[in-house]
Amino acid sequence: VAVEPEDTVVWYCHVGGDADERGWVRYEYDMGSVTSPVINGRSMQAKKFITRLTAVGGKFYFKSEGGLGVLEFSPAPVLGSVPVPDIERPPGTTTTSMALSFVELGGELYLVTAFLHYDIGGATSVLGCGVYELDMAGKRWRKVCDIGDRAFLMCPQYFGGCCSATASGLRPNCVYWMGLCGDNLLRVFPIDGNEGTHGVHDPCKDITGPNSNAVWMLPSDDP
Repeated sequence: VAVEPEDTVVWYCHVGGDADERGWVRYEYDMGSVTSPVINGRSMQAKKFITRLTAVGGKFYFKSEGGLGVLEFSPAPVLGSVPVPDIERPPGTTTTSMALSFVELGGELYLVTAFLHYDIGGATSVLGCGVYELDMAGKRWRKVCDIGDRAFLMCPQYFGGCCSATASGLRPNCVYWMGLCGDNLLRVFPIDGNEGTHGVHDPCKDITGPNSNAVWMLPSDDP
């Protein structure tokens, strides 16, 4: 599936399907509109878009107002939603912003989020990181403190889960986040319930310019 982030269009290709299902098919969708604040006495409406999808169990999930959006193909696209409340911010951080992403790991859907505070002078403070697993039966995000010998790899343009952290030379039970504050720093958060503790590394100190287009190349168990 490919989404056009500034248009109400998705492209779908069923790999390995029947002959009449092969190739990319264009679908349009309608998720309603959002009204912008009044400016000069006028308000404007704009269509809601799907910007990122995370595949789990043959369905595609995305952030939706008031819950979790679900996209599946049978074969035409069907949009749905699950009323899942937002996660709670850590105590004393009501003015923070959250950088969040949905990530698949081991066939389960996780929400990985960083809690940020933007100072008046423009500086960004990292207050911590949290990992939550979707409890579909209870329709809620359940905070987790242990994912075993696994790790999450995050950056602005790409994110994923590594199923064997030790074999890949990574610290298990951690979130690796590159360029979280628009910088070239790598932050490593342990998933142990202590959101405020993390290490900071500078692996790109010899590279000039921001790494906003950096991506993780995830290891594969396939031969």
